[in-house]
Amino acid sequence: VARDILAEGIYACEAMGFPVTLHIHDSIVCRVKEARAKPCYEALMQILCEPPEWGAGLRLGAEGEIGDDLSV
Repeated sequence: VARDILAEGIYACEAMGFPVTLHIHDSIVCRVKEARAKPCYEALMQILCEPPEWGAGLRLGAEGEIGDDLSV
């Protein structure tokens, strides 16, 4: 179930123009220009906290950060 929710989040990010450059387990990384970082982050948090149609009632949460280095 977690994988399906993550996959739907990846598709939704890509559809909004935020390219997913990395994903692993329960994490998604989008690489965007600095000016788009905050809108991308906010969209990603909203996408990942909204249950899919088939999972109505699921309580989801997300957290993240904006960074400028992928070596974390």
